[in-house]
Amino acid sequence: MLLSTIKPLARIGIYVVILIIFVLLAEGILRLRGEKPYVSQVLHVTFEPSFIFTPSNTYGYSLKPGIFRFTLGELDNLSFLPTHTIDSTRATSEDLSSNDHRPFICLFGASYTYGVGVEDSLTFGWRMQKNRPDLKVINYGVPGYGPIHAYLRLRSLIRKNNRPAFVILNYSFFHDNTNTLPRISRESIVRFSNLDNKEFIAKSNVPYFETDGDSLLLKYIRYDSFYSEWPLRRSSALVNFLEVKYNQMDEKAHNSHTVSKGVILKIAKLCKENNISFAVAAITNHQLTQEMLTFCSENNILNLDISVNLERGSKYRIHESDSHPNGAAHLVYAERLLDLLRR
Repeated sequence: MLLSTIKPLARIGIYVVILIIFVLLAEGILRLRGEKPYVSQVLHVTFEPSFIFTPSNTYGYSLKPGIFRFTLGELDNLSFLPTHTIDSTRATSEDLSSNDHRPFICLFGASYTYGVGVEDSLTFGWRMQKNRPDLKVINYGVPGYGPIHAYLRLRSLIRKNNRPAFVILNYSFFHDNTNTLPRISRESIVRFSNLDNKEFIAKSNVPYFETDGDSLLLKYIRYDSFYSEWPLRRSSALVNFLEVKYNQMDEKAHNSHTVSKGVILKIAKLCKENNISFAVAAITNHQLTQEMLTFCSENNILNLDISVNLERGSKYRIHESDSHPNGAAHLVYAERLLDLLRR
């Protein structure tokens, strides 16, 4: 019997049965291939005496002032004690006073610049400060930050008539998504932020850029509204597979690397207008990171490569299972950036 001769209601029923069979087949095939429903990963990270971040309506979040114990359980309980200043920066000396009239240098970046896994005195910010007491070195690096945060912080400093002498943006390709917040980044932020502070998400706005032709539009979105996982993702391998693929396509559509170039141009423009020296330092050895240095050269932006080998087995990693740079790597970064200052 042809479908066209079946009553509409019965025809719909047949389509529903076919769809169910198709979904069940797809689910079975994916599971045979090793695909699984989503399982929330437990990050074995502990912060004492409290969560090291505080909500921010300008940056999404910032460093909570104080001294903390940061323990990475999955890295054989590797533990370190970061000191955060009242200005939400990581300490670069024992003197935490903000009343200082020396010319100052801004070190912008993410977790590598902040120094995850490294004691205060071993970070390259601290080493630079020790070597150059004539200058004030300020470490604005924060885990999860990117060029957008450097731009916002610099703009804020200039508006307060607190102009640095030198701005150094420590850049890596994996900072690109922080500028545009594709769905995959929103998911990771939500899951991490909920670890130790369940009220954290409800109190912050997250900045990001949208493209409008050749322009970048700064926008904000509430933490509590910008990501929801698909229904049934935790029980269906098919739904989980489809969401992962969708997130990957969404990430490509954001053109985050191109946006990073635009943000760096905005930072360079701010610096030029305010007579501030500016340099971009490649902190990882990756094709896209190196390509950014070429872009900077083409646009007359001072740049240099400070990267070291952080691949598995390298002597510069904090742990064989984690590529964050250790104290030895931070020493190399400090030497290369100090050489830049001398030149």
